[in-house]
Amino acid sequence: MENLLPVIDVSSLSAPLSKETLNELSSKIRDACVNYGFFYVVGHGISEECIKNVRGAAKEFFDLPLDTKKTVPLKSGGFTRGYIAIGEESGSDRLEVKEAFSYGYNWDENKQPENPLQGPNSWPSTTILPPRWRGELNTYYTEMVRVSQLVARGLAIAMGHDQTYFDTFCEQGDTISLMRMFHYFPYNSLSKEHPQSGNQNRIGSSPHTDWGFLTLILQQDDVVGLQVCDNGTWKDIPPVAGSLIVNIGDYVSLMNNSFKSPLHRVVTGEQERTSFVFFYYPSYDAEIPKVDVDTGKDSAYSLLKNQNEGEGEQHVEVPAGSFGKFILHKWEQVQRK
Repeated sequence: MENLLPVIDVSSLSAPLSKETLNELSSKIRDACVNYGFFYVVGHGISEECIKNVRGAAKEFFDLPLDTKKTVPLKSGGFTRGYIAIGEESGSDRLEVKEAFSYGYNWDENKQPENPLQGPNSWPSTTILPPRWRGELNTYYTEMVRVSQLVARGLAIAMGHDQTYFDTFCEQGDTISLMRMFHYFPYNSLSKEHPQSGNQNRIGSSPHTDWGFLTLILQQDDVVGLQVCDNGTWKDIPPVAGSLIVNIGDYVSLMNNSFKSPLHRVVTGEQERTSFVFFYYPSYDAEIPKVDVDTGKDSAYSLLKNQNEGEGEQHVEVPAGSFGKFILHKWEQVQRK
């Protein structure tokens, strides 16, 4: 299958860059952000063992009985930790045929959170899954933070800044970021459980743009499901062995109008599919950039749409207050209970 997106090696960002390497890398990242808002990264440094372990951990969890998975339910309030069953979340009025498990920074239970997006994770009991299982997920989270920080350096130079430009901006962003494991089902596999929703009203993940700063995605190697809207046409983003996918978020596009926050979705076929999606956020107190209404792009951002059920994704004004406070509100919007 032909790849629409560029593949960019980010390994050189781990060391001081020569002027030639700096110019070449910044050009590649800038072109990808302007034309697609998506690109593959290789040279990220995550070991095959780590990826194998997290894939195995996802299978262990999703293979559990439904009643067992529901012992760690998602709580209301926008602090997205725990299990989401089919029908409990959607970015539109369609039934999203997926289940998910969300977790974040390995917060010390004895430490008082400084904001509502910080706090301990919700884990299955160790009688259900051993401590080793949590350790594998925490290790993968730490690695995704590291790679996100690496990509942020590349993003900074692509914008014409010093590599360290986003260091302060994303300070403690790792403590509020979010890792989500998704398990998608074929549309026709749910007819008995959800007879009121025909296949035409089902989707893996509704068309949307990502609200935050950067999204990093690990796809299942042998199943295609992620698609990007390219000039009005939906095109597959196939898995590339050894790579992660970087998705530019609404926040970055608001910071730099030439960088695209791409409209994308997940569709399902005859096979089940898993993916791992990491949302890397700026600091909780970061201000949401003002919208340049002259570009007309404000209507395309999911960040600036009302995604409550039945609202038709109506446009909303840029809110006053911090990024973190608004993200809490956004996660509440997509909950379907």
